[in-house]
Amino acid sequence: MSEHRILLVAAGKSAHAFLDYFAAPNLAQFHIHILDLSPIRLQERYQDTKRFTFTAFNIEKESINPFVAQADIVISMLPPSMHYIVLESCISFRKPMLTPSYQSQAMLDKAKDIDDSGILVVNELGLDPGLDHITSMVHIEEMKSMGYEIYSYYSVCGGLVDDACDNEWQYKFSWNPKNVVQATQGGHATYLYEGREKIITAPNIFRRYHTLQIGEKNYDIYANRDSVSYQAQYGLTQVSNLFRGTIRKKNFVPHWLKLVEVGLTDTQSYLNFPENTTLAEFYQLFLPDLKQDELDKWLKKTMISEQDDLFLEKFIAIGLTEKSLLPLTQGSPAEIFQAILEQKWQLADNDRDLVVMYHEIKGKNDQNLNWTKKVFFERTGHDAYLTAMSQTVSMPLICMVELILSGTFHLKGLHLPTHKEIYKPIYARLKEFNLEFEYSEEKQDNAIT
Repeated sequence: MSEHRILLVAAGKSAHAFLDYFAAPNLAQFHIHILDLSPIRLQERYQDTKRFTFTAFNIEKESINPFVAQADIVISMLPPSMHYIVLESCISFRKPMLTPSYQSQAMLDKAKDIDDSGILVVNELGLDPGLDHITSMVHIEEMKSMGYEIYSYYSVCGGLVDDACDNEWQYKFSWNPKNVVQATQGGHATYLYEGREKIITAPNIFRRYHTLQIGEKNYDIYANRDSVSYQAQYGLTQVSNLFRGTIRKKNFVPHWLKLVEVGLTDTQSYLNFPENTTLAEFYQLFLPDLKQDELDKWLKKTMISEQDDLFLEKFIAIGLTEKSLLPLTQGSPAEIFQAILEQKWQLADNDRDLVVMYHEIKGKNDQNLNWTKKVFFERTGHDAYLTAMSQTVSMPLICMVELILSGTFHLKGLHLPTHKEIYKPIYARLKEFNLEFEYSEEKQDNAIT
């Protein structure tokens, strides 16, 4: 059996399940070289896996070329803004490259170079984006093949924690904390409603959340930034309603909004505090200039209503009234607040996170028969290392790596998993990872509702 050499660039939380999978004894043909800023923790976990090589590596200071040259395939799990460095090397050495990140303009600008080099580059091979594309396209294709035109598409996904997790917010970090704290900072959200493009400006994204019931549970849903582009990506030429959003546990969004409105997630300001600054002093910076009795009234009116004892518990839990020292004294309010939350919302060893994804797709045929398909899955993590987030991000990457290295896959160029040659074989393998979907569907002969 021939040896396959995989280069993994950056191995953060989302890469854990990828490494665990390839550490299995029956996959002896796969040798993985892991480049990471600080690989010591991973070296300790996989010290008995002789097929793993770890190198401390800073891509901003060192050349990645020698490592890419020796690889059969390259997976970059760097921040999206750094993928282009790896891509340049992959083009030069004609190596296929995979990422779980949204496809950037920098990637698109290299499409011709990718074509000319004869390699395959696939982005958005994670959970969201990734599994959302794969599961959506399978069902959209099925409905279209049976003569149904899709007129409504609704899809939401979120990384949460299991109900047993002891956390007032019912939330802890299972992926990049920056993306959570700075959600909505990147601009407005767009979606389609009754054939018209709609915009929610950044300050209003959390205000205009809605509730979704899945089974017996209610979730908060807020809009993702760009739903409209999926009309073209998914080939939904006749769609009237198109919405993609993020899932949070019930009451998370309105309570998080209170912290956003105070200014704790601002990315534009720069703060520089003395080293002995407390959490309470940091929070006081954002409050109006009032005497304490007036300030208490203001807080009750704007932050903690008499009817909202639940928020008071959450507010106290994140520690903004504590006299403990700030974990970070320089940076934007969002960066400092993130550092505080990373201490409060870190998964304990035995915590189990939860991933939830839900699609609702509606189509109509020439006989005016309406078909509604609902697709749902949830995945619970094993512990703080082997999280559901890591598992679901890794599944498409694992499948694509093995597909490419099998020698039977010949697609080239720059692609997303909306391509049939990519999403079909990956979807067919998801049951091997014990990813179980719940389906419900309804067909009725009536007007569109």
